[in-house]
Amino acid sequence: MRNISKIVVIQLVIFSSKIYANVQYCTGYIQDWEVARWGTLYIDSDWNESDNSQGLCKLDGSMGGVSAEACKAWMLTVQDAAKFHMQIKLKYEDVTSCKGSDIGEWGDAKTPEYIRVYASE
Repeated sequence: MRNISKIVVIQLVIFSSKIYANVQYCTGYIQDWEVARWGTLYIDSDWNESDNSQGLCKLDGSMGGVSAEACKAWMLTVQDAAKFHMQIKLKYEDVTSCKGSDIGEWGDAKTPEYIRVYASE
């Protein structure tokens, strides 16, 4: 019985590490942002090590499972973070780093799970 318990615990540890192995929390500042005429919200940040931007969502809700309402809220969040130089954090899954080469660029970027804004000090 003890061996079965050890096996179960080992399997849970292995399974848990696989689930969270590729989660990245990208923290920094918005350098610039834009909304394209087709409705995609793009950001460029100081953590992506790229001159290219990442697409976050589309204002009509047709990108990465982010609803139109959530995308509009993200746009306002990004706007305020850029305007007031507030630090933000984006959570990405299935990426190995916060570099643009890993997150993706322009319309090929991964969609973050959330955006968090930190109050300026």
